[in-house]
Amino acid sequence: MFKLKTRKDDEDGIIYGDVTNRLFAWTIDLILFYPISLLLNILVFPHGDQRSITNAKVFKIHPEMRGDFFARAKFIINNYPADYAIIVHQENFMRLLLLALLGVYVVFFTYRYGATPGKMIMGLKVADQTTRDKLTFSQCIIRYISYLTGFSIIFAGMRHDKRTWGDFIADTIVIYNPERWYKRHADKAKGRVRKFFNLP
Repeated sequence: MFKLKTRKDDEDGIIYGDVTNRLFAWTIDLILFYPISLLLNILVFPHGDQRSITNAKVFKIHPEMRGDFFARAKFIINNYPADYAIIVHQENFMRLLLLALLGVYVVFFTYRYGATPGKMIMGLKVADQTTRDKLTFSQCIIRYISYLTGFSIIFAGMRHDKRTWGDFIADTIVIYNPERWYKRHADKAKGRVRKFFNLP
């Protein structure tokens, strides 16, 4: 069972995770995930993807196109249709692969710890709406799929409990804890330092 901080003006004694904190948490997760996506691209295309290879060919002929993305794209479509078809195929494949890998990231941390690293940093935790306990594996998957639409978070700003439609489908709720995890660890570290040096 999660230990929840309370606030007097919440009827059920819970501070709900607001939209701003949740968006910041999602941004942090994407930043943390970015190096993983770069590594995956290197592993899948160790000799470079088709876009990089085709761009190199174009730059040899038209070096002035380095800073003009749209002109370069039009040139590739008109002059290298076979390369362009491969580029589209590779990029669609990578999008699906990255979405699947991001799903593993989100589902694993949410199921195991009740929050992704981004949510941990922002002091958020996801719990079952009814029991306030940790989520089931299926709830974690449903939440992730619902957020892929991109519209789920909008509904949170219209409700007192800040639940998105994804939360309704998965029967979950996001809870805010003012005492964020890094503050607790920082306080513990300070206590150990004081004890070690015999400080007041």
